[in-house]
Amino acid sequence: MFKDDFYSITEHSFIEPNIAEFTVRFNLEHIIYHVHFKNNPITPGVLIVQIVKELFSFLKKDDFSIKKVKSIRFVHPLIPTEHSEAQYKLELQTVDNEGLYPVNVTVYSRDIVFSKIKLYLKQGNL
Repeated sequence: MFKDDFYSITEHSFIEPNIAEFTVRFNLEHIIYHVHFKNNPITPGVLIVQIVKELFSFLKKDDFSIKKVKSIRFVHPLIPTEHSEAQYKLELQTVDNEGLYPVNVTVYSRDIVFSKIKLYLKQGNL
């Protein structure tokens, strides 16, 4: 888990019954930012997606795994020196008959969209 190490949750709430929003603050001193990329840190895409899984698990108070990724669009690089915080908006849908939880995610800060993600999570570890 990267929560409380690579990032921390500074705020979270439900905007609507099926839409949760989190404010995440990135740890600029984390080793990942020193190697990805030195003197020009960028939040790795794989960690942007991992944070979605961790936020969903936090919401559900249980462990979830990413079962399937339908689409990922990295629209703008998330540069932590320019945006030390980002909002994760999770649009939750009803669990399907296979036990998969579809989630649509937008990662943004003010008027800049960093990522749009559609994935399916499953309870437990794969």
